[in-house]
Amino acid sequence: MRAFFYFILFLTLPFTGAAQATSPFAHVDQKILQLPAQQSQSVEQLSTYINQQFKTPQERVRAAYVWLANNVAYDVAALNMNFTIKKGHNFVEQTLKTRKAICQGYAETFQELCQRAGVKTFFVGGYTKQLGRVEYIPHAWCAAQLDGQWYLFDPTWGAGYVEGNTFVKKYNEQFFMVAPAMMIKSHYPFDPLWQFSTLPITSKQFNEGLPAAPNLKIRFHYTDTLKAYDAQDENQRLAGTARRMQAHGVDHAFLANYLQHLNQGVEIDRYNAITDTYNRGIDLLNQFTYYKNKKQLSQKSEAELRKMLSTSVTNLQEAKKQMASTHWQKGQQEMAAFARNIELALNQALSQEVYLDRYFQSANIK
Repeated sequence: MRAFFYFILFLTLPFTGAAQATSPFAHVDQKILQLPAQQSQSVEQLSTYINQQFKTPQERVRAAYVWLANNVAYDVAALNMNFTIKKGHNFVEQTLKTRKAICQGYAETFQELCQRAGVKTFFVGGYTKQLGRVEYIPHAWCAAQLDGQWYLFDPTWGAGYVEGNTFVKKYNEQFFMVAPAMMIKSHYPFDPLWQFSTLPITSKQFNEGLPAAPNLKIRFHYTDTLKAYDAQDENQRLAGTARRMQAHGVDHAFLANYLQHLNQGVEIDRYNAITDTYNRGIDLLNQFTYYKNKKQLSQKSEAELRKMLSTSVTNLQEAKKQMASTHWQKGQQEMAAFARNIELALNQALSQEVYLDRYFQSANIK
């Protein structure tokens, strides 16, 4: 049975709305707000409309932000329920169906719409500060690249604010296409990568409103890290985030707790990946054993049988390698037992390759 990583994610909203200036995207805003509700019931419908009606990346990103901020209400009930999020939950579908969301729903839907518009976009997790007061509550927003530059977007805060236990709908322009140097004043990402800075500030500096301490010898090459991140799978990204958090400094219990959950998630994903590889090897070994025990090897060609075993061996060797390269934080006895099972299965598969060699040698002699 697979294990899953659970984490708590809430929504922080600005205390008040901000006065709006005239937008250079007024034509985009007017058109996207005229979209009938029946044409935005799915991400396919909404993204198709956006991509057909708006031609530039900036216009499409703007349309996604304005639509979400004006059509999705913050789910106060979910916040009051101490809402637990299961990794992999389809928040995009839920958000468009119910027209309600917590921050993850806003951020994931925005990310999906932008990606479908051809704009590179990443989900960002962190916490916030409002009016000088730090909110030790996880929050989510997005980073998107436009014309080679990275900007940050928070459609959740763009939708309004919470007063008491009531969501007050009030569109906020302030959190659209924000420069990283400006966003870091109110939004602190768990991963320093999303500060897009060669001198990312620490959480202590963020909490206390202090500037980054200049260090001419130590610079964070975030552009190189971002290229590597873009090419990684989800487990590699989580592991990289954990390493960067640890290296950057975890100076508060809130961050330490998040890092602990993150490392647990990395372990679970790693274990699941190794299990998949191991099971592929076992399945092929079992297939060969079935034909051997039933004396039905002659029903398969030599090439088929050799490939069956060689692929089994390759998968089991890879599982063994992955186990050896992983430092398990928990369940070390169970992991040691799993490693022994992998070793036993690998030896069995190798012995069957020897058996198969003798089998075909004997057949050729006859």
